[in-house]
Amino acid sequence: MCYHYVMSKQNVIALIILLGGLGISGLLASVNYQSNDNSTDWWTKVHNEMTAESRKRELFPIDGSDFYKKNYYGIHYKGKLIEGADIDTFFVMDRSQNIAQDRNFVYWKGEVWNDADLLTIEVLENNYSKDRNHVYDPDGKIIDGVDPETFVFIPNSPFAKDKNNVYIYARKIWQDELKHTVIPGLNSISFLRIDDSYFFSDGKRVFGENGREVEAANIDKFIILGNKYAHDNARVWAVTETPFGKTHVEIKGADPHTFELLGNGYARDKNSVYYGELRLDGLKNAYVEIRQDFILGDNAVYHKNKRLMNADYKTFEILNKTYVKDKNRVWFIRNVEVMFWSEIWIDEVLNADAATFEVDGPNIGHDKNGIIREWNGPPKG
Repeated sequence: MCYHYVMSKQNVIALIILLGGLGISGLLASVNYQSNDNSTDWWTKVHNEMTAESRKRELFPIDGSDFYKKNYYGIHYKGKLIEGADIDTFFVMDRSQNIAQDRNFVYWKGEVWNDADLLTIEVLENNYSKDRNHVYDPDGKIIDGVDPETFVFIPNSPFAKDKNNVYIYARKIWQDELKHTVIPGLNSISFLRIDDSYFFSDGKRVFGENGREVEAANIDKFIILGNKYAHDNARVWAVTETPFGKTHVEIKGADPHTFELLGNGYARDKNSVYYGELRLDGLKNAYVEIRQDFILGDNAVYHKNKRLMNADYKTFEILNKTYVKDKNRVWFIRNVEVMFWSEIWIDEVLNADAATFEVDGPNIGHDKNGIIREWNGPPKG
């Protein structure tokens, strides 16, 4: 069905702009207009004017931003025009796409940011920023009591400091948000990472990368061993991974005077063998062999902190990254994702014939009885 209207050219253009989502071609196809303009190419003029108007309204990202964009009419934040923004000098300052600047103003999420100083504003790590007057948190709020001139983040750590204090920045679980806390009593001038390790010190106290103090550590005797261990004259600590980041744990009963690294995360003292803070039962410290991520002794085989129960170390073989075997059994190794945490599971392959088992690929093999996939045994019958 086709409807007939009599409208002026100006009213047609206004209507099409108002209903721009319909598109000019669809609108002209369904409605027959009669113009009071005597020009024979009036419809061509309407089309050209609408095409030009559409191009003027098209938004283009500024510095790759998803939020700040520009068109003929100016600068927009999430589609809303920023009144008075200077299109020729406007740029986005940070990866979070919150802060922008032109020759006249600093902007926070599309609004003029009156707190920020135009000439000295700079973006820091972790979506923080500062100028000559203030340090600002990721929400653009002033952090009271912080000295902006000396405030710096310690690279690749959750710490920052100024001339007065050391700060720990903790991320709230389930939220992309950082909150800062002063660690009291530290000398901020001398507070540094120790030998590119997990540990930090101001020369008197020792802290872990998680912001927790290493209780009772003797800084004068504190020694870093690789990237997983440290000891002083009385204690040994291991650095371990958790779902919430790295932490340090004292290895109860470990002897600091004989403690040494074996490689691949393993260590030993005069009494035991360790992986992280865990003591690996069944291994004698003097009789161990490391093969890739496995450690073998005369009574046990471990993959990191996982024991392969009843494994015979004398006949133990690593077949590939997922299958291992001894004379009696075959095991399948897999990574299991538990929410935002990954851990290693080792499953014995049921009913597999170890003597004839061979791998055919990362997750598949066969023995004399048939094909084996992952940790499932050969088909019955």
